[in-house]
Amino acid sequence: MIAGDLIALAPFDSGLPHVIAEIGGVGKRLGAVFAELLEHPMPPGFIPLLVKFEKRKRKYFIDEDNRFESLTEALEASREA
Repeated sequence: MIAGDLIALAPFDSGLPHVIAEIGGVGKRLGAVFAELLEHPMPPGFIPLLVKFEKRKRKYFIDEDNRFESLTEALEASREA
């Protein structure tokens, strides 16, 4: 069973990770979301991502400590991690 609301596959030659994303509003608790996403090992090449809607804007998290204003920033940071 794979947790997450969305599974996105990156093009093979893009250098981008595949994404398993949980999507939600203000009520989404970071710790609970990442615990659920990481309950089972991630398939090779995948990263967990939380897309959270706050005040009509999207915030992107690749873990509990790293918040980004854009998906591009989040994906670039995941490459460096």
